[in-house]
Amino acid sequence: MKGVTNHSTVDIDPDTTIEDFLVQCGMKDEHRRLIVPVVNGVRRTLSYILEPDDSIFLHLPAGGG
Repeated sequence: MKGVTNHSTVDIDPDTTIEDFLVQCGMKDEHRRLIVPVVNGVRRTLSYILEPDDSIFLHLPAGGG
């Protein structure tokens, strides 16, 4: 993701969803569909509207067989 590293603090506009944020960071659609967002320790959908001081963890489930 462009310009975002672990433990970064990022300013966002009001009413920004997790998906909006990921798009702004340059994440491709095919990758966004795989992400499981966790905000403040709670699993959320990509349509979740971010609040000030939210902490986001982007989980990419491992698969295989």
